[in-house]
Amino acid sequence: MRYIFTMLWLLLISSSVWAADENQYFDRMLEGFSNSNGFTCQFIQTIDYADDSSQQYRGELAIRQPNMFRWQYHQPYEQLYVSAGKGIWHYEEELMQAEWLAQLESVDPVVMRLLNGRIDHEEIDRLTVQHNGEDGVIVYNVRLKKGPELWMAIEKHSSELLWIESHDTLGNKNRMRFEQLEKRTPEPALFQFTPPEGVDVIGIGIPGEIKQ
Repeated sequence: MRYIFTMLWLLLISSSVWAADENQYFDRMLEGFSNSNGFTCQFIQTIDYADDSSQQYRGELAIRQPNMFRWQYHQPYEQLYVSAGKGIWHYEEELMQAEWLAQLESVDPVVMRLLNGRIDHEEIDRLTVQHNGEDGVIVYNVRLKKGPELWMAIEKHSSELLWIESHDTLGNKNRMRFEQLEKRTPEPALFQFTPPEGVDVIGIGIPGEIKQ
């Protein structure tokens, strides 16, 4: 399952390639995340592998400024990634294991930086744009400076991000679709985590030096 979350790391020549009216939807989407104090939503993650097999995951996502996120998988099994801004807790209930990842910068996925409003216009190279056949939806192909390519679907009416997709070097495709988005700021307590009693706790620099 670590591979699944690692693929999130891979999730963003010129802007003159796009028409002005197409630029505006993308710009509004970025500004919406930058100006937001937080939100919650459901997500569906579908990974299409190069061998024609696929796997789907479902869960919930919560974002709060600055740098807080809670990414929780419910299906096909429970798994949690949560950060209060410094480091990330990774908790797998079935394995009875909680891991502390102290260096947030080294594991901070691109999709989190985007949704948390920490990516601005100057960091993005805009490649192509296409209307994908869905009514009122535009798909943008972009690349972060010194980063991978991403495909992002935006609804024209609301300028909201519908899904984001990345491709890895093996030909696998990872798409995250966002649903039931609520633009309300989650409570800070949602981003706190204490390993349950009895689980194995691993990692360096664990907050409070929790020992189980």
